[in-house]
Amino acid sequence: TYHEDLDCICAGPWLEKLMRERYGRWATHFWLAADQQVYYPAPLKPTHEIPRVAFYARTSTSRRAVELGVLALNYLADSGLAFHVDVYGGDNNTQWLKQVSFNYTDHGVLSAEDLGYLYRSCDVGMVFSATNYSLVPQEMMACDLAVLELDGDNTRTVFPEGTVALATPHPRLIAERLQELLVDKELRARTAKLGGEWARLFDWQSTAQAVNQAIQQRLLERGY
Repeated sequence: TYHEDLDCICAGPWLEKLMRERYGRWATHFWLAADQQVYYPAPLKPTHEIPRVAFYARTSTSRRAVELGVLALNYLADSGLAFHVDVYGGDNNTQWLKQVSFNYTDHGVLSAEDLGYLYRSCDVGMVFSATNYSLVPQEMMACDLAVLELDGDNTRTVFPEGTVALATPHPRLIAERLQELLVDKELRARTAKLGGEWARLFDWQSTAQAVNQAIQQRLLERGY
């Protein structure tokens, strides 16, 4: 469909750039936004003797690169570092979780309200997207949760420096980056602060207005 003669209103600047440069399309972008009535910081950040990682494990969507995350978590657990993983996002994770090395709780598929509570209860959020950026990291950030994402042009184009920890997509390198966040409390706090400030810049009303304006602009340009 990217080769069809369609004008494109894209989620984020990376996809806009892709549509313009690779496919020669007319393109503009809007920003995703976290619902700040649901995703907001905890009044008092909980402290855990054993840090907790919220891991988005939706195995049915290949772009989520769940296997990379599992290999990284296994590697880190085998190194002896103590942590607990709050796995969520899928209702079919029971079988593969039986084979992992790390301690975990399987939350299955959660409501938005329960996700907000989970993010406010954890120390690090680990969520990957191997294609365009997704809403999940912003919802984590809006709860002042430090986020670990894959390093790529897709993420570097979207997330300002320091708002998210980026890891080269290799299990050992992901594990090393995650260990940094789990061990270095100052780095974790700084990442959470910058990420939260950035995430709270966006709201759905402004996004809707941007899409509305883009449609009207393009219709005028096409002579309607």
